[in-house]
Amino acid sequence: MEEPNEIVKYKGYEIGVFTDHDPMNPRKEWDNATRMLAYHPKYVLGDSQVNEEYIPNVHRSEIDETEVIKQVNANEHPVRLKLLTLYDHGGITISSRDTPSLGRAGGEWDTSNVGFQWMTLKEVLDEGPGLSPEIRHQLKNLSDKEDTTPDQLWAVLPKETREWVNRIMDGEVKAYDHYMTGDVYGYMIRYPGGLWEGGVWGFFPDDSNGYAKRLERMLGSAKAEVDSMPSAMQEAAKDAAEEAEAAVAKARKLAKEAGLATDLCPTCGGNTKKAIQVKNAFKAKGKPH
Repeated sequence: MEEPNEIVKYKGYEIGVFTDHDPMNPRKEWDNATRMLAYHPKYVLGDSQVNEEYIPNVHRSEIDETEVIKQVNANEHPVRLKLLTLYDHGGITISSRDTPSLGRAGGEWDTSNVGFQWMTLKEVLDEGPGLSPEIRHQLKNLSDKEDTTPDQLWAVLPKETREWVNRIMDGEVKAYDHYMTGDVYGYMIRYPGGLWEGGVWGFFPDDSNGYAKRLERMLGSAKAEVDSMPSAMQEAAKDAAEEAEAAVAKARKLAKEAGLATDLCPTCGGNTKKAIQVKNAFKAKGKPH
């Protein structure tokens, strides 16, 4: 097993922090508030692929971004639509930007637009804060029009709702990026000299809090787990007893194979000469060995 990135000692135990090499995919296994529609000639990204949902029978490298935007606007009624941008150079990392930046992102050869992320009007109406009955009515009227754009819906939203939408959208992109870049951790526990056991995996960073806050969450969970376990001394004693029992069983087996007494006691330690001496001593005293 790989070595932990960090070890923290607590109540005689060691808590090891490890990289999670098989974390959950946030776009497949989380309940998300946004959608990610992707296209890339090499990678399968996001929730679904453009050529599977909106423009069938077209290779992902030949997607017309403007046409995709038209279809998303018509079918999804997004209040906010952003481009997904992939940096692919010795690893991949994903981010988002506003939709006017169509074509090659930033003009860099190793960075390109690979899809779209949006939040629907329905999601905002169901979960968004700060929406008065009047604003809800305006949004409903706009959504009934075929040519309504995300910018028009966005203009109606109050500041509180916009901030909520941006926070959710940015958070989901960051979580996906942490998954793609391997920035997910977990922990296991052992007493010194023992094996790494138990633990919890899938610790993504908190929003903007970095590694320190995540470590704090992991250690809080790990310490609670340790608090419910036997003391490290008890665990060590238990292992020592199991090792001694295994040694005795091995000694008995060796004695039996050598044609000695099969009721060899732990005193003999598997030593043939000593076994005979002990056995004779017990016989002289009229006691079984």
